[in-house]
Formats: sequence, structure tokens, C-alpha cells
Amino acid sequence: MNIRQENEGDFGAIYALVKKAFETAAMSQGDEQDYVDHIRSGDTYIPELSLVAEKDGHIVGHIMLASTKVRGGNRTHDFLVLAILSVAEEHRRGGLGSALVYVALDRARRMGHRAIFLAGNRDYYSRFGFIPASRYGISFKEDVPAELIDNIMALELVPGSLEGISGIVDL
Repeated sequence: MNIRQENEGDFGAIYALVKKAFETAAMSQGDEQDYVDHIRSGDTYIPELSLVAEKDGHIVGHIMLASTKVRGGNRTHDFLVLAILSVAEEHRRGGLGSALVYVALDRARRMGHRAIFLAGNRDYYSRFGFIPASRYGISFKEDVPAELIDNIMALELVPGSLEGISGIVDL
């Protein structure tokens, strides 16, 4: 298994992987593959933090971190969002998703990023140290049903980086 930065030649395979992976995902809006393309075409795209996992020359996993902001009062803070994690169904439950997350977190930390936000399964992402963003006084800009509020999560890559910061995160 090889984990590397995505390149333009991978975009079609990534689109197909994300679409197929989310057809069988526990939570899906049905347009996650288009969300990936949307991020790539905008100013939040960070190529170094969009990674693929290859096996036998085929892309079987993908993770994308992008830039985001937390806005509170008259202040804006720059952070990251774990925009998407996709693993081909036949490669799930074997540690591939975890490997992608750990490599992405390590790269983000080495690049000097301070914290990451996400909207996702709290049982899954808590294993990486993510906790509900509400504990920091940070919420999502849209109304989130009460039963899902703890699925808006945060991870400090630099301890204390979210201290004193509150507001709304763009996801």
C-alpha cells in the first residue's frame, strides 16, 4: 500500500472512488464526489493535504484536508477541515482509513497547521483525538439537529491552539 499526494491524473479515479464509497457509507448526501471537485476548484484546496492510497496501481482510498475559518465577533482564525475520507468498500475495516488519517494529520502538523475540524462519525474520529467542537465554544454555521451536534468535531494539532477561540466554523 502506498500513500501519496494526489495529482491531476488521479482526479477521475478519485471521483469514481468517492461516488462508489459513499453509496455504501453510513452517512451520505449523495454528492460527495462533486464536493471534492468543488474544493479543488476553489481557494481552500491544499494539494499537499489531498492524499490517495494505492494498491497494485489502483486508488483504493482518498483523504482531503482543506483550509477553513472560524469566525467569532470581529475575529477570523484560519484552520483546516477534514473535508472527506473515502475507502473502497473491499478495503474497509483493515486500517486503510486510519492510515490515511494519520498520514494527513502528520503532514498537516509538519506544515504548521494548528487545528482541524470535521463533520463526521464521533465514534470513528474520536480514536484520532477529535472531540466535539462545542467543548471549545465552536459551532457549525448551519442548524444542526441536537442529536448530531457532537458530530461537529475538532482536533488541536498544537496543544492550546483553540483556547480562547469561539465562533462559527465553515465546514
